[in-house]
Amino acid sequence: MPERSVAPPASARRRAIAEAAEWLVRLQAGADAATLEAWRRWHDADAEHAAVWRRYGELQRMLPPAAQGASPCAISPGARALKAVAGRRGRRQAIKLLCGGAIAATSGAVAWRLAASHGWLARTRTAAGEQRALTLADGTRLLLNTRTAIDIQENHPAGADAPRIEVMLHAGEMLVDNRQGGDGAGLRLHTRHGYVDPYSARLLLRQLPECSPPETFAAVQEGTARVVAGGRLDAALQAGEARRFDAAGFQPPQAWQERDLAWTQGVLIADGMRLDDLLTQLARYRRGFLDCDEAVAARRVTGTFRIHDIDRVLEALAQHLGLRLQYRTRYWAMLRA
Repeated sequence: MPERSVAPPASARRRAIAEAAEWLVRLQAGADAATLEAWRRWHDADAEHAAVWRRYGELQRMLPPAAQGASPCAISPGARALKAVAGRRGRRQAIKLLCGGAIAATSGAVAWRLAASHGWLARTRTAAGEQRALTLADGTRLLLNTRTAIDIQENHPAGADAPRIEVMLHAGEMLVDNRQGGDGAGLRLHTRHGYVDPYSARLLLRQLPECSPPETFAAVQEGTARVVAGGRLDAALQAGEARRFDAAGFQPPQAWQERDLAWTQGVLIADGMRLDDLLTQLARYRRGFLDCDEAVAARRVTGTFRIHDIDRVLEALAQHLGLRLQYRTRYWAMLRA
């Protein structure tokens, strides 16, 4: 059984950071009047709560207006601190970035770029653990995976038999199928790094904000596609081929892997994956933060995991690897040695 911590963190600041992280998740998911009032009581109950809250500058742009107004952000931790708090790095590093001298003023332009890169401003978004099917005006079918954000623009040129459709993938991944008829020439799929023109194809397009370095992954299961990187370099993708690319160009071609679409069957397949990398993938399907001790981060994991019950997956991982599963809060889970 997972171990649930009862004792508070060692310091008031650590406790405030953990509680603020939980409130961020709750408010981001959608807040009614009762939740907002509960948040306000927490915020006003302790000066430490208000001080930590002010350091979540960019994320406050995601919150309901009632939650934004009570604590204007004079300074911001920036993307590095946000990523650390999200569980990709240790709590000690997160606290240093949130509370120490590494915090610097962040301009509105930086906050805007951060919001855009994560798709927070997109019209169509899926929440953590959500998958959604869409059908476009030309019959193209889209299946959006968890935490995916897109914008769709349809144009109807005079004299054209079919609409011209542009889909911007801001973040996440989607399965695209435009094999329903014709050559599919009216569809273009954009990412920050270029675009893809699918021709009667079934393909996967992925752009994850947490990837380092940032890149787009395109894989064609059936049909063909033209990929343009940075508006200059282009390459053809045939059935069974995949490419990674950014604005500067392409990586060498690779073979299509069935596991790339395992999420459409509700599973995630790991083959010798590092534990911390696996937790990064699992965290996309669960609200909150997942983390592990640095001492066990490099442990290798192989298996097939159901993505619709991540807490049960965490319990199984803990048992299989001989680790402890600890919940700092409802939304913050740790695998510990």
